[in-house]
Amino acid sequence: MSDVREECAAHISALTGATADSDARRHHRDIRNAAATASHCAKCGRALAPGEPVWRFRMTHYALFGWSHTVAPLCEQCKGGRWYRGAKECEGCGRPVHNQMDRVQRGRTLCSSACRIKAVSAAARSYRRHARGTKVCDSCAETFEPSRTDARFCSIACKQRAYRKRVTSSECRADTRFDSRNGAQVGNHVPPTSRNASRSARCAPLKNRNGGCSA
Repeated sequence: MSDVREECAAHISALTGATADSDARRHHRDIRNAAATASHCAKCGRALAPGEPVWRFRMTHYALFGWSHTVAPLCEQCKGGRWYRGAKECEGCGRPVHNQMDRVQRGRTLCSSACRIKAVSAAARSYRRHARGTKVCDSCAETFEPSRTDARFCSIACKQRAYRKRVTSSECRADTRFDSRNGAQVGNHVPPTSRNASRSARCAPLKNRNGGCSA
C-alpha cells in the first residue's frame, strides 16, 4: 500500500513539476534565514542566544539562478581559522559582532537584516527629529520637541486651553455672524436641526408652569 502511495505522489510531483526538498535547497534556506534574523548559526543550525557573539562570514551557496553569496552569522565553533576584525556592538540589538576581514569597508556593524532595518529606521527618525528642531508652545510658552512640522502646542491640554480662549474671547461681538455647517448665515448660536425643531414644535403647547417641556 505504501508503494502505491509513493508511486502516486511521484506521479503527481512529475505532473506538477514539484521536486523533493534537496539538501542544497535546505542549506540555502538555512543560510538566508540566519542572515535575516541571526537566530541560529548558518553552518551548524544551532540556536544563538540574544547576546551571544557572532562571526559574520561570506558564504557561497547554490541559489535559483546559480551560485550566490550571502554574509551570514556563525557561532564560535563554526567560525574556523579565518581572519576577523575586532568585536563591535550591533547597532540594532547590541550583541558583539566580528566581521570578516575582506576588502569591503562596512560603515555600520549589524548582525542581521532585521537589525539593519531597525537601525535605518532609528536613524531616519533621529534625522527627522533634528530637522524639526524645537518650538515654543503658543499657549504656555514652553519649549517642546514637536512630533510634526506644523505643531503649535506642546500638549492636548494647551490646545484645548487655546481653543476655549479663542471661542470665549471678549473680542467676539454679539452681532458677529458665523458660517454654519449647512452654509446658512446665523448669529452666535447654531440654528437647531430639523429634528430639534420638530420636537420644539410638538412640545410648544405642552409647556408647564416651570417653563420646561412636560413630554
